[in-house]
Amino acid sequence: MLSDVQFVALDHVPMGILILRDDFSVVFWNRQLEDWTGVPQSSIVGSNIYEMFPHLAEPQYAERLGSVFGGGPPVVFSSRVHKYLTPAPTRTGDHRMQNAMVTPLQTGSLTSSLLSLVTIEDVTELTSKIKENRTLKGMLSICSHCKRIRDKRGDWNQLEAYISDRSDAVFSHSICETCSRQFYLEIYK
Repeated sequence: MLSDVQFVALDHVPMGILILRDDFSVVFWNRQLEDWTGVPQSSIVGSNIYEMFPHLAEPQYAERLGSVFGGGPPVVFSSRVHKYLTPAPTRTGDHRMQNAMVTPLQTGSLTSSLLSLVTIEDVTELTSKIKENRTLKGMLSICSHCKRIRDKRGDWNQLEAYISDRSDAVFSHSICETCSRQFYLEIYK
């Protein structure tokens, strides 16, 4: 049987850390996960992770978690694809964005259960900073006639290309009523 003493140092790591047995029961749940999720260690250790977090039983999680116990390589759950492994609200009530890695652990015993180490990094602030940096700021020189924008090198760029290169915006084109009347007068006759 594994003792808490084996993992006591993991309580002081500023990442969420849990250890899973191959039957998906939680062997260890660190203080950071307690803080993030509000789930105390005493109520989750020994329980199946799927009972507390049913979304992990969905194929996009369960198959990948299972592959680690099947001898596969470590598995990464990216915040860009999975958002979070364990729901953990921020002070504003939004979910923390998390990157997680699941790594098989060598226990040294051929008869014991297989274990995996799950490390969860909160990348909420980093993700926010990246989005913030993709926001257009400052004064832009724009041609009053063709609406091209001058970049830092002095080149003139189409408005759509300039904004798309510097943000997450996607454009579709249409025609406003004023231009439609001006350029396609025959439609309104």
